[in-house]
Amino acid sequence: MSKNDRIIESGDVADYCAKMCRELSELARAHRLELLEYLLVLAKKEAESQVDRVKPVQRDVLTDAREVESECV
Repeated sequence: MSKNDRIIESGDVADYCAKMCRELSELARAHRLELLEYLLVLAKKEAESQVDRVKPVQRDVLTDAREVESECV
C-alpha cells in the first residue's frame, strides 16, 4: 500500500458523523425544528462517544503494525 492510500477507520467515520450532526443540528435550530435538533444532538453525542471508544484502540493497532513493518525492513 502506498503512503497516499488511506484506510478509513471506524473512529474517522464516527468523528465525521459527529461533525455533520453538529452542523445539521445548528441548521435545525435556526429553523426552529426542535425535535430534529434534539435528535441530531443525541446522534452527535453518540458519535463522539464512539470516537472516544474506538480511537485509542486504533492507535494501538497502528503503532503495533508500524513496529512490525519497521522490523521487516
